[in-house]
Amino acid sequence: MTVLIAHAATDTAEAVLATGLHYAERLGVPAHVVNVLTGEAPLEERGASPDDLSELRARVAGAAVAVEVEQLRDPDPSEAILARATELGAVLVVVGVRRRSPVGKLLLGSVSQKVILEADIPVLAVK
Repeated sequence: MTVLIAHAATDTAEAVLATGLHYAERLGVPAHVVNVLTGEAPLEERGASPDDLSELRARVAGAAVAVEVEQLRDPDPSEAILARATELGAVLVVVGVRRRSPVGKLLLGSVSQKVILEADIPVLAVK
């Protein structure tokens, strides 16, 4: 069992991480932070660089629970998050949400929305 924290290089990243760690501690389970690279240039900016991942690992090293940080490569980030949550036996998925225009939603979809709608376990959306 674990809390899966979907990490993206966005302005909500810190709030998502803090919330996920808080719930992992409250539930008494480890946390697993996942960052997904898609390989698509417009979305790639949400992927973390190797330096970003090292910094993230250093920041969570002192957390009250065990934390693992990993980066996956998958053209569909929501599917990667859902699959990894299943593999890990996650009890909660924590994702960030942000306001998007209707056209943006239509053209690009929403990773968070798909995770929320398709997950078999509770999903906590952090704004």
